[in-house]
Amino acid sequence: TKYHYVESGSRRQEMILCLHDFGDFWYGWRNQLRCLSHSNWVVALDLKGFGETKKPFIASKYKDEVVVEQLKQFIDVLQEDDKQIVIIGHGLGGYIAWKFVEKYPSMVRKFISISTPHPRIWLKHVMRSWRSVIENRWLYVCKLPFSPELEMLTNDLEVF
Repeated sequence: TKYHYVESGSRRQEMILCLHDFGDFWYGWRNQLRCLSHSNWVVALDLKGFGETKKPFIASKYKDEVVVEQLKQFIDVLQEDDKQIVIIGHGLGGYIAWKFVEKYPSMVRKFISISTPHPRIWLKHVMRSWRSVIENRWLYVCKLPFSPELEMLTNDLEVF
């Protein structure tokens, strides 16, 4: 997968990898890029399917294990040595970061989760009632081909 990313700071410094929330892209980290880059190498990428990163059409390309493995490959390409990194994940990016930390704990020195409980806790919370499932339907709807587009058309292209 071709990833689009923005970086700030020196590659000689510790990498801070910023993973954005659903519906966002690297620009959501613009303030952190500026502020943290004085003493770190800050990398904010567009997650798969967002911004200018490749958007595969096949749903299996978005499975957790595929996304996590490609994220590891992305880090391996950017980072020339085996230094540990700091990951900051918000929302969907936090969910992916949790999965990454579980699979590759030796690569991560520090993990910061913003508005993202552990995936098992989140799933338990979401599945507690039908009302909760309906309130979080965006998670399921966005995975169906053309469903978001159809939703916009039924609401006369209303976004907010």
